[in-house]
Amino acid sequence: MSGVKLPVPTCSSKQSHRAFVAVTKKVPGSRIASRIGSAYSAVNTSSRGACFVSVRGVDRQVTGFQRRLAPKPGERLIVKMASAGHSERVVFENASGEKLVGRLHTFANGGERVTILCHGFRNTKDSRTIRSVADALHAKGRATLCFDFNGNGESEGDFEIGNYMDEVEDLRAAVVYVRGTGNEVGCVLGHSKASGVVLLYGSQYQDVGVIINVSGRYHMKRGIDERFGPENMKKIEEEGFILQNDRLGEYKVTKESIEERLNLDMSIVANVRAKVLTIHGSKDSIIPVSDAHEYDDLFADLEPPCHTLHIIQDADHVFTQHGKQLGEAVVSYLDSA
Repeated sequence: MSGVKLPVPTCSSKQSHRAFVAVTKKVPGSRIASRIGSAYSAVNTSSRGACFVSVRGVDRQVTGFQRRLAPKPGERLIVKMASAGHSERVVFENASGEKLVGRLHTFANGGERVTILCHGFRNTKDSRTIRSVADALHAKGRATLCFDFNGNGESEGDFEIGNYMDEVEDLRAAVVYVRGTGNEVGCVLGHSKASGVVLLYGSQYQDVGVIINVSGRYHMKRGIDERFGPENMKKIEEEGFILQNDRLGEYKVTKESIEERLNLDMSIVANVRAKVLTIHGSKDSIIPVSDAHEYDDLFADLEPPCHTLHIIQDADHVFTQHGKQLGEAVVSYLDSA
């Protein structure tokens, strides 16, 4: 292996590293690929960075033992270790004084365009769906803020099934927080219930350039009876509330919160002045893909055109087997927006 030098650098949160290999004689391709794979494994284990290989000017991410990446004799191979970035737990207050907990992931000391990621119904900033998107963005060096809405996860407050406009104000607090760190908000993304929140935010504040609606509901009168059943709906009507249990614990469903949800007309978001991407799984059994087409119709007549519809075939509501495709769709859209 004389003539081949491949150091295995480690990544810091503030600096990318490069290793250059000048191949001066013919060497077994598998051995080169193995060394590259080892470098990737080392950095992936130690710093969760990403390793990319540039062969003949084409960047490719190394995911392990890849023979096809071996250069020909005399070619220069560049291994770039991308910065892992810096992740920190952050706390900020909403307009009601409730402490909201988030995780800010950045790659520089200010001046970045942050994507705020908002979780769905009875979930948290650490949901699988949100993590799929966050990981895809981080691999491309894009900053994110994931946070828990009031009454969810680590944040203060009481959970409500409705609460849409309060969550809009939570998102407002997140936007203000990000701007206070010396960064800008380039995009807000919401999954499931939060898709309605990010669209309502855009309708009310009109200060974010890109909105991404993932698995969003358009018809708010649908889904309530199916979720709670006729007996519980009758009990809510008669007694004013019911108590429910799920993997996160007990929560109250009140008549007032149900009515707030049922009375919400999502056509009001047609005044959004941002680029909007709607992503939906074709096999979503919680919110049918027809709701995504309703959003497409809602924005169809706006000038200039602002809406893009992306259907991921065979994906379910949380993209259980399609997290990679979801992340790729978000990254691709933001790269072109």
